[in-house]
Amino acid sequence: MQRQNERHRSASGGLQSHKRNDPQRPGKTYNVGWALTQIPLASYDAIALFDADNLVHPEFLARMNDSLEAHEDAEVIQGYLETKNPDHSWLTRMYALAYWYANRFWQLARANWGLSATLGGTGLVIRTSCITRLGWNLKSLTEDLEFSVQVVLEGGKVHWNEWAITYDEKPLRYASSHRQRTRWMQGHCFVLWQYGWRLLWKFLTSGHLQYLDYFLYLLTPLSIVLTTVLVALETIERGAHGNIPFVLHLYLWIPVALIQSAYQVILGPSLKEGRFTLRYLPYFALYTVYGLSWIPIVFLGLFLSWNQKRWVKTEHSCSISIVELLEESSVPK
Repeated sequence: MQRQNERHRSASGGLQSHKRNDPQRPGKTYNVGWALTQIPLASYDAIALFDADNLVHPEFLARMNDSLEAHEDAEVIQGYLETKNPDHSWLTRMYALAYWYANRFWQLARANWGLSATLGGTGLVIRTSCITRLGWNLKSLTEDLEFSVQVVLEGGKVHWNEWAITYDEKPLRYASSHRQRTRWMQGHCFVLWQYGWRLLWKFLTSGHLQYLDYFLYLLTPLSIVLTTVLVALETIERGAHGNIPFVLHLYLWIPVALIQSAYQVILGPSLKEGRFTLRYLPYFALYTVYGLSWIPIVFLGLFLSWNQKRWVKTEHSCSISIVELLEESSVPK
């Protein structure tokens, strides 16, 4: 096994970088775990995690520090995940719309109900005391979701901070997006098999909704698979007996996807901009296709969930500074 780990210190002494090369155990989960062993955690109150392709808002650390001071019980905090390159392709626009909606109706909504948010893999802060207590004994391709579940099972929760912003680069090509989202589903399903029943047991024995909420979230891939299979079987059965034309019955399910796409291309952007806007309505059909593209990805991720070793790097090519990005975002559209 070839392994090469390096440590570099800047000339000023204020910055250290660590380089790891382990072909047998690649990927972010192992990289972060190794990096944590190189950092004197006892010397710090908390650490922040970012992906290499990210841009970070200049006020990110200040806003996270505000949260840590205001909430002494907050051990894990997820910041607002924005898209770094929303206008670079139709696909990055779909990602942006999905994240705008999820930030508001998934993360913020759960925070308002006192439930746990979920870690997004980047733009987050973890107290070192939490890492010391729980460790980094993660095995999945989705280390963010697995660590979130471990925090919840310990009686904690992931706090949400919408004012600490990180700009994450999204893939331009569908092939890269397909690989990335398949990896997400592989890890998601693995976490379900490993922790799902423990969450359900915690809910049944304690009655705390947070455990049920996370359990139902982990069940999402299974619900998609089951719904798709039942719709297909019912459609075939009805078509075989002549009760309703095959194609017509299939179309009865399409309005559900259309309605979901409609409020995600209208509500998400409107709430983000603070005013009602139909500017993204032309993306309605594309967003519907993007949403439906998750169905085969979920099937594939479920089938491959046994494999948590094969980590494929997502391609990144966007070259823009945080100054340029903030200037672009401040220009009225």
